[in-house]
Amino acid sequence: PPRYHLSVAFADQGGFWHRQIIFRDYLRANQAAREEYARLREDLLNKHPSGHHAPVTGKGEYSNGKTEFIFRTLRLAGWRDGQLYRG
Repeated sequence: PPRYHLSVAFADQGGFWHRQIIFRDYLRANQAAREEYARLREDLLNKHPSGHHAPVTGKGEYSNGKTEFIFRTLRLAGWRDGQLYRG
């Protein structure tokens, strides 16, 4: 799998960038969540060594395996659909 992942998004359109920042900030502030996420990612990479690359959909089991954790974390961080980040 790639060592780094680069995302490009409009800062003033849509919610993608804002979700990324809120997720990042929550993990930075919550050691237990950060450690759980690290374990999850390691477990998923052990199960699916090809990482997030899938030949047809572009999303593999690695990415799909993180979805529940990410949405749960966003809810805990107070994220609401359509919300904009006010850092």
